[in-house]
Amino acid sequence: MRVVLLSLRLLSAVVLLAFSSLAAMADTTCPTAQLNAGKDIQIDLGPFACVYEDQDRALGIADILSEPQSVLFEPANNGLVDFSFGSARFWVRVRLHNADDTPGTWWITHDIPSADLLRVRQVTADGSISELLNLKGDAPFTARPIPHRHLASSVSLAADETVELVFDYVTGQGTQMPLMAESVASFVKRTQNETASHLTLIAILLGMGIISTLYFYSLEGPPALIYGAYVVSVALWLGHMEGYGFQFLYPNATKFNTYAYPMVGFSSFALGILFVARLTRTRQH
Repeated sequence: MRVVLLSLRLLSAVVLLAFSSLAAMADTTCPTAQLNAGKDIQIDLGPFACVYEDQDRALGIADILSEPQSVLFEPANNGLVDFSFGSARFWVRVRLHNADDTPGTWWITHDIPSADLLRVRQVTADGSISELLNLKGDAPFTARPIPHRHLASSVSLAADETVELVFDYVTGQGTQMPLMAESVASFVKRTQNETASHLTLIAILLGMGIISTLYFYSLEGPPALIYGAYVVSVALWLGHMEGYGFQFLYPNATKFNTYAYPMVGFSSFALGILFVARLTRTRQH
């Protein structure tokens, strides 16, 4: 009797382990993002993304596609594509399906602060691969397929078609990559609203800065010019942070664009400290 009970317990444990393994495998299969060509849509693709960190940078696109998605990849943590910091090659896979009976085009926003290499490939159901983007870190702004401060690729799907997008990138900075699928009309409307709010904020900042500089100059003289320079540097920092600098001011200065963020930020910090030191006469006190 004891042998029978022990056998049943062992069989139950094996069955439970098998079901647990199947459930774990199912959890590593990411859902397909449903797109609709007949609507202006905006979808966060983070919850649909599967990710893999290739520490040795040993795998290519053929290696990635030869294995089932559940073998190497796992769902993005909390729906956010972010590997923290590292020198690996980072892979992201997202499946898209046109749920409408008409063809459609969407723009996929895949912003990343700075990448040494970023590639986007589209894989169709029959296994054919087309390259949507191959951008190196020293590429000028004109190398972008969509000339916009947001880094984006265009995807066109036939009615009821399903494709997979495969991203791989290498970066020496932060690895977070927001992913979004939008209809072209939604992308244009959203970015225009963003630009209007950003320019309004910068205009208010500069306007108040000019008034404050004139006021301080009437009281303290030349130190007020340091304050004016501080306000201008903050406006430049905001513009660079949102990508306007690279798009309009220095589109060919890729290396400068990479390092301008900390340079302008530290300049603003230094000018602010210098102004306060001159205004309060820190050295005398």
